[in-house]
Amino acid sequence: MRTSVVAGSVLGCLALAAGAVLGGFVPIPGLGGSMTHPPCQSLPTSERVAAAIASHQPVTAAIQTLVDGATVSIKHPCDGAFADRALVRVAVPDAKARQRLLAWLGTHDGYGVPLEIEVSRAGTSGSGPA
Repeated sequence: MRTSVVAGSVLGCLALAAGAVLGGFVPIPGLGGSMTHPPCQSLPTSERVAAAIASHQPVTAAIQTLVDGATVSIKHPCDGAFADRALVRVAVPDAKARQRLLAWLGTHDGYGVPLEIEVSRAGTSGSGPA
């Protein structure tokens, strides 16, 4: 009887943990959960990000072809001593567009600097090297 109660408790905890992960309450990096940008001191300068965008116009064109309404810009997520650090921000209209872009980035070269994908309507985002 005591073994059944302990086993039931363990299974209940595992079910709660699985539900938290699958429900998105516990984000797992790389699985589409909200992610943060790299540490500010690791981000490139805004000049380097601007140069990366300018020198990778075919990437921007491909993103805008893949995702109707996608916009590419520079984001400055840091302040203080690292206010000049930046990353590429790609805004997409919905979660499906975000998934298409993530799949595309997984098989194509990006800008060579960190990139953040922001879903304009849902407000979720993720970032990583592109």
